Amino acid sequence: MGKTETMLLKNKEANAAKVETAVSCIKDMLKNDEQVVVCELVKRTGLSRAFFYNNEAVRAELDKAQELQDGKSFVAPQKVAIDKALERKVELLEKKLQEKDKMIVELQKEIAKLKKAADAKAVSIIKGL
Repeated sequence: MGKTETMLLKNKEANAAKVETAVSCIKDMLKNDEQVVVCELVKRTGLSRAFFYNNEAVRAELDKAQELQDGKSFVAPQKVAIDKALERKVELLEKKLQEKDKMIVELQKEIAKLKKAADAKAVSIIKGL
Protein backbone atom coordinates (compact mmCIF):
# COMPACT_ATOMS: atom_id res chain seq x y z
CA MET A 1 0.00 0.00 0.00
CA GLY A 2 1.41 3.38 -0.98
CA LYS A 3 1.49 6.59 0.97
CA THR A 4 -1.43 8.03 -0.97
CA GLU A 5 -3.63 5.04 -0.32
CA THR A 6 -2.76 5.12 3.38
CA MET A 7 -3.57 8.82 3.55
CA LEU A 8 -6.89 8.29 1.76
CA LEU A 9 -7.77 5.46 4.13
CA LYS A 10 -7.01 7.60 7.19
CA ASN A 11 -9.07 10.46 5.76
CA LYS A 12 -12.01 8.10 5.19
CA GLU A 13 -11.71 6.82 8.76
CA ALA A 14 -11.57 10.37 10.14
CA ASN A 15 -14.55 11.37 8.02
CA ALA A 16 -16.52 8.33 9.21
CA ALA A 17 -15.76 9.27 12.81
CA LYS A 18 -16.97 12.83 12.16
CA VAL A 19 -20.16 11.53 10.56
CA GLU A 20 -20.75 9.24 13.52
CA THR A 21 -20.21 12.13 15.95
CA ALA A 22 -22.59 14.39 14.04
CA VAL A 23 -25.31 11.75 13.68
CA SER A 24 -25.12 10.73 17.34
CA CYS A 25 -25.35 14.39 18.38
CA ILE A 26 -28.43 14.87 16.19
CA LYS A 27 -30.04 11.76 17.70
CA ASP A 28 -29.22 12.92 21.23
CA MET A 29 -30.83 16.29 20.57
CA LEU A 30 -33.95 14.60 19.20
CA LYS A 31 -34.09 12.25 22.19
CA ASN A 32 -33.77 15.18 24.63
CA ASP A 33 -36.47 17.18 22.78
CA GLU A 34 -34.01 19.91 21.85
CA GLN A 35 -34.28 21.91 18.67
CA VAL A 36 -31.89 20.53 16.05
CA VAL A 37 -30.15 23.50 14.44
CA VAL A 38 -26.77 23.66 12.76
CA CYS A 39 -25.34 26.37 15.02
CA GLU A 40 -25.97 24.21 18.11
CA LEU A 41 -24.52 21.14 16.38
CA VAL A 42 -21.38 23.13 15.52
CA LYS A 43 -20.98 24.14 19.19
CA ARG A 44 -21.47 20.62 20.48
CA THR A 45 -19.37 18.71 17.95
CA GLY A 46 -16.70 21.20 16.98
CA LEU A 47 -17.34 20.41 13.33
CA SER A 48 -17.78 23.15 10.73
CA ARG A 49 -21.10 24.44 9.42
CA ALA A 50 -20.03 23.42 5.94
CA PHE A 51 -19.60 19.82 7.12
CA PHE A 52 -23.27 19.66 8.13
CA TYR A 53 -24.41 21.13 4.83
CA ASN A 54 -21.99 19.38 2.46
CA ASN A 55 -21.79 15.84 3.85
CA GLU A 56 -24.67 13.92 2.28
CA ALA A 57 -25.16 11.40 5.09
CA VAL A 58 -25.14 14.07 7.78
CA ARG A 59 -27.33 16.40 5.72
CA ALA A 60 -29.91 13.63 5.23
CA GLU A 61 -29.97 12.94 8.97
CA LEU A 62 -30.24 16.67 9.73
CA ASP A 63 -33.10 17.13 7.26
CA LYS A 64 -34.92 14.11 8.69
CA ALA A 65 -34.55 15.44 12.25
CA GLN A 66 -35.75 18.91 11.30
CA GLU A 67 -38.70 17.41 9.44
CA LEU A 68 -39.67 15.49 12.58
CA GLN A 69 -39.56 18.72 14.56
CA ASP A 70 -41.66 20.77 12.14
CA GLY A 71 -44.43 22.60 13.98
CA LYS A 72 -42.91 22.17 17.43
CA SER A 73 -42.11 25.26 19.43
CA PHE A 74 -39.00 25.30 21.55
CA VAL A 75 -38.25 27.51 24.55
CA ALA A 76 -34.74 28.18 25.78
CA PRO A 77 -34.10 26.73 29.27
CA GLN A 78 -32.77 30.11 30.42
CA LYS A 79 -36.07 31.75 29.50
CA VAL A 80 -37.98 29.17 31.54
CA ALA A 81 -35.76 29.80 34.57
CA ILE A 82 -36.09 33.57 34.22
CA ASP A 83 -39.88 33.28 33.87
CA LYS A 84 -40.09 31.19 37.05
CA ALA A 85 -37.95 33.67 38.95
CA LEU A 86 -40.11 36.56 37.76
CA GLU A 87 -43.30 34.72 38.73
CA ARG A 88 -41.89 34.14 42.22
CA LYS A 89 -40.96 37.81 42.51
CA VAL A 90 -44.47 38.85 41.46
CA GLU A 91 -45.94 36.54 44.12
CA LEU A 92 -43.73 38.09 46.81
CA LEU A 93 -44.61 41.61 45.71
CA GLU A 94 -48.34 40.78 45.71
CA LYS A 95 -48.00 39.41 49.25
CA LYS A 96 -46.25 42.61 50.37
CA LEU A 97 -48.96 44.68 48.71
CA GLN A 98 -51.66 42.78 50.60
CA GLU A 99 -49.81 43.40 53.87
CA LYS A 100 -49.57 47.12 53.06
CA ASP A 101 -53.30 47.23 52.25
CA LYS A 102 -54.10 45.65 55.62
CA MET A 103 -51.85 48.18 57.34
CA ILE A 104 -53.60 51.06 55.53
CA VAL A 105 -57.03 49.82 56.67
CA GLU A 106 -55.81 49.51 60.27
CA LEU A 107 -54.28 53.00 60.21
CA GLN A 108 -57.48 54.47 58.76
CA LYS A 109 -59.45 52.88 61.63
CA GLU A 110 -56.98 54.32 64.13
CA ILE A 111 -57.26 57.77 62.52
CA ALA A 112 -61.06 57.59 62.78
CA LYS A 113 -60.81 56.69 66.51
CA LEU A 114 -58.36 59.51 67.15
CA LYS A 115 -60.61 62.00 65.34
CA LYS A 116 -63.57 60.93 67.50
CA ALA A 117 -61.44 61.29 70.62
CA ALA A 118 -60.19 64.71 69.51
CA ASP A 119 -63.74 65.84 68.73
CA ALA A 120 -64.97 64.62 72.11
CA LYS A 121 -62.07 66.43 73.83
CA ALA A 122 -62.83 69.61 71.90
CA VAL A 123 -66.52 69.38 72.87
CA SER A 124 -65.62 68.90 76.54
CA ILE A 125 -63.23 71.86 76.40
CA ILE A 126 -65.93 74.03 74.82
CA LYS A 127 -68.46 72.98 77.48
CA GLY A 128 -65.90 73.78 80.15
CA LEU A 129 -65.67 77.40 78.97
